[in-house]
Amino acid sequence: MRKANWVLKNDEIFSLDFDDFYYNIKEPLKERNGIYVENAFLNANNKLTILELGFGLGLNFFLSAKKAIEQGIKLNYVAIENHYQSIEDIKFFCKKFNIELNKSFINDYPPCKNGIYRIEFDGITLDLVFQDVDVALDDLDFLADVVYADGFSPSKNQEMFSINTLEKVKKLLKPNGKLISYSSNSNFKKALIELGFEINNIEIGIKRESTLAILKNKVQKEELDGYFHKNYLEVNNIAIIGGGIAGATLAYELSKLGKTISVFEQSHTLANEGSGNKIGLLTALIQNPSSLLGEFSQFSFWHSSKLYKKLGYKLEGVLEHAYTKELQDRFKMQKDNPLIKLHFDFAFLKDGGTLEPCKLVPKIFALSNARIFLNYKLNGFREFYDRVELDFENKTMTFDAVIFATGAYSKEIFNNLPLSVVRGQATWLKNQVKYKHPISSKAYITGAKDGIVLLGATYDRNLIADASSVYDEVNINNFKEIFKADYSHLIIGNRVGYRSYSSDRFPIVGAYFNENKYKSTYKALQFDKHKPQTNAPRSRVFISTAHGSRGLASALTSARLITSYFNNTPSGMFKRYEHALHPARFLIRDLKKGLVK
Repeated sequence: MRKANWVLKNDEIFSLDFDDFYYNIKEPLKERNGIYVENAFLNANNKLTILELGFGLGLNFFLSAKKAIEQGIKLNYVAIENHYQSIEDIKFFCKKFNIELNKSFINDYPPCKNGIYRIEFDGITLDLVFQDVDVALDDLDFLADVVYADGFSPSKNQEMFSINTLEKVKKLLKPNGKLISYSSNSNFKKALIELGFEINNIEIGIKRESTLAILKNKVQKEELDGYFHKNYLEVNNIAIIGGGIAGATLAYELSKLGKTISVFEQSHTLANEGSGNKIGLLTALIQNPSSLLGEFSQFSFWHSSKLYKKLGYKLEGVLEHAYTKELQDRFKMQKDNPLIKLHFDFAFLKDGGTLEPCKLVPKIFALSNARIFLNYKLNGFREFYDRVELDFENKTMTFDAVIFATGAYSKEIFNNLPLSVVRGQATWLKNQVKYKHPISSKAYITGAKDGIVLLGATYDRNLIADASSVYDEVNINNFKEIFKADYSHLIIGNRVGYRSYSSDRFPIVGAYFNENKYKSTYKALQFDKHKPQTNAPRSRVFISTAHGSRGLASALTSARLITSYFNNTPSGMFKRYEHALHPARFLIRDLKKGLVK
């Protein structure tokens, strides 16, 4: 991502990248409010989704956020920007215009790195998309009420106002949605008319006229990836099955929508299996920069770190160790990654650190409005057009939608998915191990909590076995092999937990699918995969599972994805991630290869 270049010209902020001022230098606040904000909020209900092309220094966003807070409107704001402004630059700009910056905005403002970053405060959700506009529009999947087309003038930024860009914008705009722009360029308006917009001129006395376009001709077209289409649900009564980190983050995110949430856990306590560990590490995979799995891991890691810090956790950083030549080569490819600082064979991730999952999970549940039901073992479920029925012992309950966050037990429920159960035994050591930061290598060693340091963890696929000193020895030897340190004399205990993994290592997150319907609908996919596909059938059953050993990172962003299915809110996630997580991805791959009869 490029850093923005600007200077002060006659005490006004001038872009060297576009050879233009960032705003009308005469009355910038009056101009932005009159053209963008007032028209965006006119006749708005209690929720508004705005897509902005060109975040710049954030003036449109800050004014829109102020308006939303004043009117009690829940604002989802997605802004695309390919020229990075530092937080110091934004502070300078806001001071110039007497705009008070929220502390969450300052603390959560992202680094100069392509990606999508969520910032939340006072009922405002901002998704900053750092990417070229043409690429970003193809990689987003939501519907906006309003589009701010504010990328300087068409003469200075032709790509932003091209027919190609406007066609992509149209796909992300609701029927009768508004497109607002400072520009009144005739070619720009002509292109909008061709795309089915009705043009209205805005006149506020500062400029001769600006553009307000209403999308009157919106036809839902089938897409190449129709099998991953998101069918939005208007629901209120939602059940979550599972009381671990995946269930907790789901309850937390859904509570923001004001939903009625019921959580069912088969054990007598929350936080069992992997989420029941006394100590865990928040860290990220470091892979080739072109690896989608590594990209998703770092995306989720960054967002989860921000949440845990808000909850009061101090994260001391993590040292990831490249203990093989292959890992060393991967690390070197990440030398320009601002999330990582390389030092010899180590990569320091300042946003990672030691957590206590067994305490963290109940804390997150407590922040939600969820009702918790313990000792509720699910015997089965049935999905209907308008509801889902859950069968517990001696009781059947009905919900609008159900989400399975069932970890290792997912394999028993969804036996058509390529899931495996992995046994992990962690070894507890006396707090006599002195490392400044946790280390993740062939084995990992954490910081101390309650006088205990954790060393782990074994990885035994599809093995069910009680805790044993044999597996403690595996952990001890894995660490000793790399660092020549033997901590066997410090062992004071251990714990076994079971984790769920998918065959491609991505979590499995999203709307579940009826396998027979998918096979029938997409049976010709081997021959017509390059043609538009019928949109996926609607589902009221969702999954968030297969988070493996990195659920502390991936659970939150996965919860946001599922939450986006309800009330049509942005997921804060690129579409390529959504598709990589989709439960139907394995079947679709087999259908494309002709492996399904």
